[in-house]
Amino acid sequence: MTSIRLKIIVVAVLFVAAALRLQHIDFGLPALNDPDELMFEMGAIRILRTGTLNPGWFGHPATTTMYVLALVDLIVFAAGYVSGHFASPTAFADAVFADPTLVILPGRIVMAAFGVLSVWLTMRLADELLDRKVALGAGLVLAVSPLAVTWAQVIRSDIMATSFLLACLIATARHAREPSNSRFVWAAVWLALAVATKWPFALGALPMIAVLLNRWSKGEASFRESLARVAAFGALTLALLLLISPYLVLDHETLWRNLQGEAQAHHLGATGGSPWQNLVWYGQGPVLNGLGLSGSLLAIWGLWSIARHGFHVGNLLEQAATACRQGSGGHRPRAPVLFGCRRAPGCSGETCTRSA
Repeated sequence: MTSIRLKIIVVAVLFVAAALRLQHIDFGLPALNDPDELMFEMGAIRILRTGTLNPGWFGHPATTTMYVLALVDLIVFAAGYVSGHFASPTAFADAVFADPTLVILPGRIVMAAFGVLSVWLTMRLADELLDRKVALGAGLVLAVSPLAVTWAQVIRSDIMATSFLLACLIATARHAREPSNSRFVWAAVWLALAVATKWPFALGALPMIAVLLNRWSKGEASFRESLARVAAFGALTLALLLLISPYLVLDHETLWRNLQGEAQAHHLGATGGSPWQNLVWYGQGPVLNGLGLSGSLLAIWGLWSIARHGFHVGNLLEQAATACRQGSGGHRPRAPVLFGCRRAPGCSGETCTRSA
């Protein structure tokens, strides 16, 4: 496949991803039927009103999401002020109160942009780990996935966190191939951004830990050196997390209160259960509904093909098991398992092509 042809196909996949995510993205407006959209937008407004980086809510924690929304709101106001639509911040606030579409729709469009970004990053990761044909297959599956499209059309932290996680995995894969301090640091940066967006994405640390310990198992580093690098990666990620969201410490009382509210396993709004219940939910929800029956079968075939060609699927299974255990709280994280499965259908498609 020529370079020009490959670029055309990549652009086509991204175009399909963007078209699906932007189609009817204004659904329901000006009514706000998703409570999370209002909650995140209120956090953004609180940042602008107080002039600090404290959104006043850390449940997801969604800090980066509210930062982005605050920036979007500021741009919308600036555009309206310059064009004469809003004479003052008060006039802008009145206009938003009358029609929230002014800020909700731009926020949704930004989430859709992150959704398209996640498709591109999925292709980059699959290309890094396998090859370009697998990357195109994985990107296409994600581009048309109903579940991925749905969550990219509302203001949520999931898709943003997924983009950061994918960037972290790419840096980790490159560090595994050719270790360097810059790749090590970038992996920590992207992981910190992912965790500052949604807590369960701390799972993204597992691949780097595996890479560092693998160097010890191969005799490329001593056990002490590997443990020191693991500790350094954790410390760097934590420091960057607090740099990104300093009010996790400065407003720790609100953080603790929000976490207690999110971790309720026994109430009407609880979305988590026992590990076995979570495993069934993942199978029926993100995997079966997100990939479809044919996509799920291709994913199983793809995992088998990946293992047969010498790649390790244990890390993906470990992420799935960890997600099932984490879901015993109040919330089941979708993306760590869902996006990890995206590379498998692409790999099965490549196997089928080679067989033909």
